[in-house]
Amino acid sequence: MVEPYRVDMLTQASKAFDAALAALPPEKRLPVLVATARAFHRLKTAPFEFGEELYDLKAIGLQVRVGIVLPVVIHYGTDATNRIVIIHTVAIMS
Repeated sequence: MVEPYRVDMLTQASKAFDAALAALPPEKRLPVLVATARAFHRLKTAPFEFGEELYDLKAIGLQVRVGIVLPVVIHYGTDATNRIVIIHTVAIMS
């Protein structure tokens, strides 16, 4: 079995997502949480197959990508050598 990627989220991204989730009406939270769980599964197992490549940061070995599982949009960087995913932003589309 292939080792999963480690997924880390910037503190600012986590706080912003928590605030956006809390601002939603209760009936709209579950679909967001389900979409987020699906996206995180993809990030852990196949981050280079999830979403679209935006650009490479060659000096630090990251590929910056955006992935969408409606209504959630995630901007993230992936380091293939160290098997790390760093989430920069998580947005909820209304």
